Amino acid sequence: MIETRQLGLFYRGFKAVDNVSFCLKKGEVTGLLGHNGAGKTTLMRMLSGELEPSTGSVIFDGKPLLSNRRELAARMGYLPESPPFYPELSVVEFLDYAAGMQGVRGAGKAARIRGVLQKTGLTAVALKKIGRLSRGYQQRVALAQAIVHQPDFIMLDEPSNGLDPVQSGELRQLLQSLSSTSAVLLSTHVLSEVEQSCDRVLVMRAGKLVVDQYLDTLVAGKLINLSCSLSPARLVECCHGDFEVQQHALVADGVYQYRLSLSETSAMTIEQFAAFMASSILATGERLYTLDSQKTTLQSFVQTALVEQHTKQADGKPFDVNASGKPEEC
Repeated sequence: MIETRQLGLFYRGFKAVDNVSFCLKKGEVTGLLGHNGAGKTTLMRMLSGELEPSTGSVIFDGKPLLSNRRELAARMGYLPESPPFYPELSVVEFLDYAAGMQGVRGAGKAARIRGVLQKTGLTAVALKKIGRLSRGYQQRVALAQAIVHQPDFIMLDEPSNGLDPVQSGELRQLLQSLSSTSAVLLSTHVLSEVEQSCDRVLVMRAGKLVVDQYLDTLVAGKLINLSCSLSPARLVECCHGDFEVQQHALVADGVYQYRLSLSETSAMTIEQFAAFMASSILATGERLYTLDSQKTTLQSFVQTALVEQHTKQADGKPFDVNASGKPEEC
């Protein structure tokens, strides 16, 4: 559907987006997460054609976006974080204008507008001036203009801003409906919104894409955290098991801290995995200081992915997340 290939944007040597590649497909809602300044909004502006990348390319249905911008822009819907309004226009007047700007004309235009008013819960305020609406209703208007032309690719930057809990629930239902015919990219700071609305998550850190993972495989993971006197090389040598060292660090003289993930194919439970690691370490004569087991949550996974850049592994290299469940390439 839409693919980024080694996409980058540099400002006077600063890498706002650095070598980002992924593919989005119809039928999926993808969440985009990251700290403020991680590059999320810059990435979305490049996907919309608003910004031209310094390196790489955006491909939409096999066509380069930059050389086909006018044609492909009509197949995109974009809700920016701070959407512009014409406060003197009524809701229906604004949507009529937005639909026309996206090439929707003729007899079908009125039907499109009626449909999007109903989908976004705006029918009751259709004739009211936008400037007189509450923040929540204005956000609904912004969402309506992004989907009035029934785009194939929808980008939503913080779409739940200003929405109350009931409206947020309605937004989740709408996203699932939209994903049946479109690829949807949702940028947000609200983890629960991603957990409840998305099939997949992308995590950016300092301009780089560090996680591209399906949620069902991510939260199914089993982790244990432990600290012991075994070095990384000795741990792998002495503890033969179906697990992966996700993170390790030298936290004190002779004390190593680890985060280990049990393979999805392993028949062991998380409790059996913890017992296996404890007995294996103690059998070597080394010391085991702490051990706790946990199921992976989106919050814990993202916190790990967004670890500060100065955090190092025991081998001195920056920590990166490499998890199974990565989506297939386009």
